[in-house]
Amino acid sequence: MLKIYVILPFFFALILSMSVFLKNPVYIRRIAKTFFVIQFIITCAIFFCLKETSFSILNFDFNFTRHNQYLLFLSNFIFFIFSIVSKSFILKLHRLFYSTNFLLLGLINLSILCDNIFLFLISLFWIFIIEYFLSISFFEKKETNTINLRLINSLIVLFISIVLIIKDFARYFLLNDISFTFSNLAQNIYRIDDLAILSAFLGFLILISRLFNFIPFNSKNLINPKNINPFIFYTNTFCAILLGSVLFYNCYNNFDFLFYQYQDLISVYFLLNFIIFIILSLRLKDIYKFSNHFLTANIAFATFAIFSFTDEAISVFSYFIFVLLISYCLCATIFMILANKFNTSNLEEFKKINDKSRLSQFFIAISLLNLGNIPLLSLFSAELICFMMIFSTEYDGIILNIVPYFLILGIFFLSFCAFSILYKILIAPIEKSPCTTSFCNHQIIVCMILTVAIVLLSICPQYLLNQI
Repeated sequence: MLKIYVILPFFFALILSMSVFLKNPVYIRRIAKTFFVIQFIITCAIFFCLKETSFSILNFDFNFTRHNQYLLFLSNFIFFIFSIVSKSFILKLHRLFYSTNFLLLGLINLSILCDNIFLFLISLFWIFIIEYFLSISFFEKKETNTINLRLINSLIVLFISIVLIIKDFARYFLLNDISFTFSNLAQNIYRIDDLAILSAFLGFLILISRLFNFIPFNSKNLINPKNINPFIFYTNTFCAILLGSVLFYNCYNNFDFLFYQYQDLISVYFLLNFIIFIILSLRLKDIYKFSNHFLTANIAFATFAIFSFTDEAISVFSYFIFVLLISYCLCATIFMILANKFNTSNLEEFKKINDKSRLSQFFIAISLLNLGNIPLLSLFSAELICFMMIFSTEYDGIILNIVPYFLILGIFFLSFCAFSILYKILIAPIEKSPCTTSFCNHQIIVCMILTVAIVLLSICPQYLLNQI
């Protein structure tokens, strides 16, 4: 059953891509939604019924740990939600888009579950290729050179990381006929040369930085989101953050002593990214760019939870990422709908929303109030738990004792940005929109599901922390 679950997305991707006779977009969407519903139901069954277990496919080990099950649930939930709302934003190449999404989900699940490092790196390579393929197929304006440059940047970063990881570090495992897996690292790492360990650690950090869009590996900023289908842009973003979280979790579990040894240097790097993306978030003009910078700044903030070096540190980080991506999913959905209604992502060109039912105002308010850290909503709970851990830790270095005060100031500015966006969308516009800005039924369903999820995540954070 579990082996079928891993293979199922690839099987459906192959079947749909080969179905050249299937051209009606309505039927293609229905098939895609049916697949994502089935996949999500199976994921829920695994999440609620299955205990931790492992199995092998073609001599590759796969682990269904509790943490992996949470990430599986999150990835399949987001793809399920996006399959519903995609109707409004994918208007061409439907068979290509959905078959590629099946493949993308399969690679994401494979990356989450696989224990083999080589298989993870191969999956990452193909995800970069698919990201490029989707971007180049759905760009709205001429952005080809920038998309090509982003692919080259991603492949160079991946190549450098692989060289640093494989050069001397992986050689030990290959020469001693030991599987090069994340679970085997902790048992053998002290038998490897210190320089090789440091080289591999640096390679993993470079990959994490690329996936989290940290400077100087933030090639995503080369692309103007307005020139690419925003749905593709947000899908690629979610995939990158999920993969970055998986790699960060495995890296911390095996290299926690290096995080401790170089905590001042690493914390300065994370803080630098936090500050830079806050400054970029203050440019409140384009809603797509704002959401991108806001997300990266919050991820940089979440990384400071690990410097407590307690058993709960990585759980707090994972919970924060879980909450952040659900919150970001609601925000992204609303921003795409608004940009589509007003035919622009520039806040200055937004008009006063004309919606007699006021459902759109409600969802916009909930989404941005959550980003603004209003109590009783999930992002506030996640950040509060992070701050409690950060301020309850006695740090050895001088830098980490100063950092928490920068974090408080930074979160204040991020909240200010969210409230400013809320003001510019709902209050500031004077000219009334000539057409009704009401959400479609499927958009209301998606926003309602995400709103309920945000509220539920704020009610029981301690339970989730104990489970992750």
